Amino acid sequence: MAKITLNLPESLKGVRFTKEERKRMELGILPDAAEKLAIKLAEKKFGQKFYPMPYNFKGWDIISKDGLIKIEVKQTSCLGTKTYLSINAVWSKKDYCTHVMIIDFYNTTLSASCIENNLFFSSNFHGKSKLWRWNKDYNRNSQPINTVLFIDNKINLN
Repeated sequence: MAKITLNLPESLKGVRFTKEERKRMELGILPDAAEKLAIKLAEKKFGQKFYPMPYNFKGWDIISKDGLIKIEVKQTSCLGTKTYLSINAVWSKKDYCTHVMIIDFYNTTLSASCIENNLFFSSNFHGKSKLWRWNKDYNRNSQPINTVLFIDNKINLN
């Protein structure tokens, strides 16, 4: 696992953080790390330069140099249930982005998928918050529509 060293304010010198607090800090870094990785993956997939949007930009997270490809980046690092991984807060991006890129930080083998908007938003969403779930083991028989969609749109990471 990659290591990041944080420079905390001098006023926190001597403050001890519990294991749970350190874990929460690590999890807080993952969305930004996912966007950085997504730029690299998108450039490889689409063959052009990509740039991040300003923090909390409404609509998408990264954009192609030509402005035609707008990707919302989501990551998961924990289980949504015992058998599913999930992403949230994506339904509001439906009419803004051209693709949704999902990065799986939960499994030890990195997986990422880049799904076109029309395919992604016509798949299965759950509950009022419209969670998007897929099988944590990539079993095609469990949550088949979303799991197969993730698998069929996987990005070659080599």
